[in-house]
Amino acid sequence: MSEVLTISLTAALTVLGGLFVLVVGRLTEKFLIEPIIRFRSTVREVAYALDFYANAYCNPSTLMTEDLQLASRELRHLAGQLRANSYELTTRPWIRLRAKLPTTQDIDEASSNMIGLSNGLFAVHPDSIHDLIDANLKRVDAVRLKLSIRT
Repeated sequence: MSEVLTISLTAALTVLGGLFVLVVGRLTEKFLIEPIIRFRSTVREVAYALDFYANAYCNPSTLMTEDLQLASRELRHLAGQLRANSYELTTRPWIRLRAKLPTTQDIDEASSNMIGLSNGLFAVHPDSIHDLIDANLKRVDAVRLKLSIRT
């Protein structure tokens, strides 16, 4: 084999090897790393919303104010985002274990509690407000527990 052919084959194999590593790296990023990052980002948004809207769920009202509607809509939106991001990870359960993410059941329970919290911002009767506050605080505690959000 001539020296020129050897050099050409070495260069070609190096380029193909680099291309292979690039493709595998991009696929790993797209299908493994990005879903985890999106899920953790949503959990951070949930943690922020629970702190930011504490005044709303600790003070439910019989009046449907614009602020309460906004809080309700945002909590419900985040509940949906949690489930959507969770579905991305359910096809690859080994990722969930490796990345130490909550189980699908924990995510569903957290999402359900957030929807309940969203509904619990409005009291039907003034006498039920204290019970509603207690229920809302239990829901917040459940969401924090299920998503491992520190208080």
